[in-house]
This record gives sequence, C-alpha cells and structure tokens, in this order.
Amino acid sequence: MRRLLLVGGLLALSLVFASQAVAATTVSVSMTLAEPLKAGTPGNSVCPDIGIAVNCGSGEVLPFGHATEEVNIGVCGEICNIREIDLAQGSITLLETVTNFSCPGVCGSHSFGPPGSISIADVVIGGTGLFAGATGNLTGAVGVGGWGGHVTLTGTITLY
Repeated sequence: MRRLLLVGGLLALSLVFASQAVAATTVSVSMTLAEPLKAGTPGNSVCPDIGIAVNCGSGEVLPFGHATEEVNIGVCGEICNIREIDLAQGSITLLETVTNFSCPGVCGSHSFGPPGSISIADVVIGGTGLFAGATGNLTGAVGVGGWGGHVTLTGTITLY
C-alpha cells in the first residue's frame, strides 16, 4: 500500500512539474532604439550596403538587455514594415503597422526628413531561441530629428 501511495504521489508531482514547464509566461517589454542616419544624405541609414528602404540601429529591450535591430520599410505594403530585434537570447520578428504620420513645416521635400513622428503598432510574428513561438503586441512611436530616428515600443510578449 505504501508503494502504491508513493508511486501515485510521484506521478502527481511529475504532472505538476511538467505542466509548469510548458506554461506560457507573459512579460512586459519596453524597447528604446536609436536609428542613426548618415549626415547629409536624408533617408539613408548607416546600415552597411542598405538603401533607403531599410534602417538599423541598437538600444535596450527591457528586461532582455542590449539589442540590435533592422526594419524593412514598406516590404508588406505602404504602411507595413517588418522589424527584427536581435538579442543575446534570440531574435524577435515584428509585423509593424504605421499610422499618424506627422511632419510639421517643410518636411517631405527630400522624402521623410526631420522633424517628424509616426505611430507604430507591432505584432510578434516569429522568433528564435527564447522567443521561438512567442506572441505579443507592442505600440509606440518613431521620432525623427537631426540625422536619426528614435523608436519606442511598449507592450507584452508571451513566451512558450
């Protein structure tokens, strides 16, 4: 009888630990990224061998740490971008929708130029490493001033 109780207890305990191992964890995330541009050439990023349709940068993704990022502008439509965030634990791929373009003054004579702002809404569509199978939603803005952009995003990512 003791053996049966012991086996039953161990089985129940293993089921508890197994269910915790596959449980989803939702994490609040805050990103701040800088995307510098080449001085004197509006719209061209400092990304090597990349033209006006791609920007790149780096910054912090809390709570995951330092990140580098690349955004492919307009690859899925006029107001749709793909943004990839690379972290030590893996990468996060975001589908980004652009709204509320604002550019006061004479902006636009050389494409999008300083100062200006854009609202962005991002959905997690892929990932690698820790972020494989992740889902989530983030919102924020891109501010452009001087020769660079400043990206802020906040929201949640669910890890599996």
